[in-house]
Amino acid sequence: MKHPRSIDLRTEMSAPFKPARARDASYDLWRLIGDLPQYEILGGTCPKCGNVGWLDMDVVRRKVGADMSLNHFKEKLVCQCGNREGNRLMIGTLAR
Repeated sequence: MKHPRSIDLRTEMSAPFKPARARDASYDLWRLIGDLPQYEILGGTCPKCGNVGWLDMDVVRRKVGADMSLNHFKEKLVCQCGNREGNRLMIGTLAR
C-alpha cells in the first residue's frame, strides 16, 4: 500500500520516454519544481536495487504542485522494491 505523502517511481507517474542526458540533482536541490524548464524531467535511483525511474512532469506538477523544492521532493521518493531511504534524485534533459 502506498503512503499518501510518498512519490512512487511506478507506472502511474512514469514518463512516456527516457531523457537523452541525466545528471545528479544534488546541486539543484534549492530549485522549485515549477522552475524546471519543459525540457527537464525528474527521476530517481534506488541504491538498494539499482532501479532508475523517470517521472511524467505534468503528473508531478498536478500531484505535488509547482512550489515544492526538489530537496523536499527527494525525501518522498519510493522505489518499486519498497526502499524509502537514500534514493537519489536525478534531472534528465529531453532530446530536441
